[in-house]
Amino acid sequence: MKMRVMAYRKIVMLRLVDNLVLHLLTSMKNLVNEEMEAEVFKELMGGNRALERLLEESTVVANKREKRKNPKMFLLK
Repeated sequence: MKMRVMAYRKIVMLRLVDNLVLHLLTSMKNLVNEEMEAEVFKELMGGNRALERLLEESTVVANKREKRKNPKMFLLK
């Protein structure tokens, strides 16, 4: 009888842990997908040209593009 209870206890504990992990995963997924998505959207569409700043090209990228436009610069180095 004691062996049956011990075996059953292990199964129950594993299921409890599995359910806890699944609940945590689902909660985190909902947090990221629903709640944070709304905040990010508000931040991007908010004032102060937030979306325009996001789409602006950085100076590093502009410099790399200019270097690639001028192939002589690569040949001299």
